Amino acid sequence: MRLMIFILMAYWGIHSANAQLVGITQKFQNLPSPLPKSITLDTTKLVVLFQYSYPTDNFQDGFQKVKDILCFQVGKKMCKTFSHNLYLWDRNLTYQEENPVRFRMDYINYTIFSNYPTGYTTEENRIPNSRLLQGAIQVVSYTEPMPTLQWELLESKDSILGYYCQTAKCSFRGREWMVWYTPQIPSTLSVWKFSGLPGLILKAEDSTGDYCFSAIEISSKSVPIEMYQWKPIKKTRSQWRKIEANMYEHPADYFLSNKDISVLRQKDQEEIPTEEWSVRYNPIEKE
Repeated sequence: MRLMIFILMAYWGIHSANAQLVGITQKFQNLPSPLPKSITLDTTKLVVLFQYSYPTDNFQDGFQKVKDILCFQVGKKMCKTFSHNLYLWDRNLTYQEENPVRFRMDYINYTIFSNYPTGYTTEENRIPNSRLLQGAIQVVSYTEPMPTLQWELLESKDSILGYYCQTAKCSFRGREWMVWYTPQIPSTLSVWKFSGLPGLILKAEDSTGDYCFSAIEISSKSVPIEMYQWKPIKKTRSQWRKIEANMYEHPADYFLSNKDISVLRQKDQEEIPTEEWSVRYNPIEKE
């Protein structure tokens, strides 16, 4: 028996091929998953929560900005960046913990381990909808040498969460970044893949305004920095970028790879052709 996925065209109010895709992918939903066993890599000395805004295809005329909360764990030897909200839902599903966070389907799917192994960055990416289509979360990971960012220190200053901040800018993988960092927290590693400044970055924004990290809470606490044993598929950064780009440019190849799935318009119950499906792609790393 084939699984029929119905597209609520009237709800979206548009009739493009992109609109047809929304009903299938729910904007590449990142579903919570039971957490596997973990290993402890380090212990935190500081935990920073960031409001993270980023663009997603609005399936009409461009992009819309959405927000997630990122958790940045600062350890003694390494750091970890991940979606705090998706983590809470994972724990809710695993341990039946109460979760006050409203569920969404566009949480950030990556986890970044800075300086793990030493001198390297490890990135893990959950494949969207894999739990729905394959029955279990699929994770792709790659490890690369920690990038060296060429910072230009600037004169302007500010205060964020009561911390004195200085500014700097750099060009990194196709985007121009302005950041606010505080020498009061002497960490050369910062949220996402930023590093190399004499203080922790509390805000970062690219020149287009597409991406922004903004610290909203800083706490000194000691908790384990964990790496969950997802049994990831090992790739290189270049291979992962091709996989991710293909999911956006040719989503039907992935989302309809299961021959037991077909897609019907709700209006006339006719199967939708998929050749022209695509999702606008505006990654944080353009190069």
